Amino acid sequence: MSLIITILAFLVIFSLIVLIHEFGHYYSAKKAGVKVLEFGMGIPPKIWGYKPKKSETEYTINAIPFGGFVRLYGEDFTDKKAAKSKRSFVNKPNWIKSIIVLAGVVMNFILAWVLLTIGFTFGMQPLLVNQEDVFEAINDGMIQIEEGIYVEEVNKENLGIQKGDNIVAIDGDPVGLGNELSTLEDGEIVELTVKRGDEEYYSTLEWSTPDPPLIFEDLVYVPRVFIYQAPENNKYGFESGDVVKSVNGKEIFSAKEFENSLNEDLNLDQFELIKQYQNFNRVNAEQFQYPFIISDIINDSPADQAELMSGDLIKSINEIEIVDQESLNMALKTKTDEIVYTILRNGNEIGIYIEPDENGMAGVFISELQKYQDIYYFEKTLPSSIEEIKNVQYPFYQAPIVAIQEIGRLSVLTVQMFGNVLSSFVTSFSVPDGVAGPVGIAQMTHSFVQEGFISLLRFTAILSLSLGIINVLPIPGLDGGRFVLIMYSAITRKKINAKTEGLIHLFGFLFLMLLLFVVTFNDIIRIIAI
Repeated sequence: MSLIITILAFLVIFSLIVLIHEFGHYYSAKKAGVKVLEFGMGIPPKIWGYKPKKSETEYTINAIPFGGFVRLYGEDFTDKKAAKSKRSFVNKPNWIKSIIVLAGVVMNFILAWVLLTIGFTFGMQPLLVNQEDVFEAINDGMIQIEEGIYVEEVNKENLGIQKGDNIVAIDGDPVGLGNELSTLEDGEIVELTVKRGDEEYYSTLEWSTPDPPLIFEDLVYVPRVFIYQAPENNKYGFESGDVVKSVNGKEIFSAKEFENSLNEDLNLDQFELIKQYQNFNRVNAEQFQYPFIISDIINDSPADQAELMSGDLIKSINEIEIVDQESLNMALKTKTDEIVYTILRNGNEIGIYIEPDENGMAGVFISELQKYQDIYYFEKTLPSSIEEIKNVQYPFYQAPIVAIQEIGRLSVLTVQMFGNVLSSFVTSFSVPDGVAGPVGIAQMTHSFVQEGFISLLRFTAILSLSLGIINVLPIPGLDGGRFVLIMYSAITRKKINAKTEGLIHLFGFLFLMLLLFVVTFNDIIRIIAI
């Protein structure tokens, strides 16, 4: 039943966004006296059409159910008959053409503004689109997090595990990046170490991928400052393995913020610490001349299998001594069939041989070991469970203003992110992780359906805004590309050759279809891999 509701919700949302967009073109063209030949949902070939009596417009549904279009008389510049008609698009002044071309984008912005205004009036989750937004929300108390992997739901009896338990180790190995649980194979038997309050418990279970025995809270990956070594009885009370959470109530997310806090006249009571979250090996004082450390190891990676450990100090890589950023960069650029790490652990020098995977990756995260007085520390990503995301709500007269502000902020970020997508696609024929196409959007729709109407409303607003922003970019085949060509004609007072303009838009359309194919293919691969 939930699958049917999700499919219906996806179709309604996508249809609404496309209809609103195309209605903008349709309405503005009608008002300008341009003859509208077709109002189409989806991308041809046509599978159904209807033309009312005394109507000049055919309404069609097309085979590829993503997108839509309005076909205007005279839009095909090679049509010599249309070029002579007063109702032809090509014969309208450039300012009218511009209005018609951009009207769809305007409608998408209006839809996003209306939906966000409703959401902010009744209360909805904040719009978090990048890391800075998340950090700010954590500091403001909008997002409540708890360091570690916490159980949200237990689906199997007699495990000895309860809701709210913290998974601290798997088969005796401490949980690091938090991906250890997601990489468990179907039928794999593991021993979990769970922490409940100050007590630790052990549970052996058989993992099931189709029907997981445990459901975990959603994770956010937060960079934290770890104390590597500190003198005994220092005034801050730091110990090796401590995590610095906050200073004077302000969350600490970087080594720079931590260093700035130490420059103040602070004492232990002003720091919030997670005491000895992870143990690190001891290093002799003279060995601190090597400033880079293994901060994390990807579970089951070549580095993990070679028993490289978080906290290992790096002396050399492939016989290149690592004493600064330049030497590290040089070592990492060297591609070999076997990577040799010489590390310092518990005062001893150890050589570790790693065979990288097929992509040449070892699965290692490296951080710079920094020093303040005799305190050594570094940044390390810490998986944290999201306990609560609070709603933001504004008075009805303030909500429209906040919605406009958020649309402006999200517009800039969307342009930046889409620029990264295009750059990655052109240079490596790939798209960054997290980019979703129609299949991915359909999958996300399921999650928002489960969360309720307001979440679905918020999701629709973001999709509408994204569609509007992408459409207005100066890319051939999009509204923005058409607008650029109109402006070129207006400025130069020269008409672009009809065949040339057609080829420009055809090239842009094929490019966008290829991009859509790659994104959709990634969506499918991602779903299969789950």
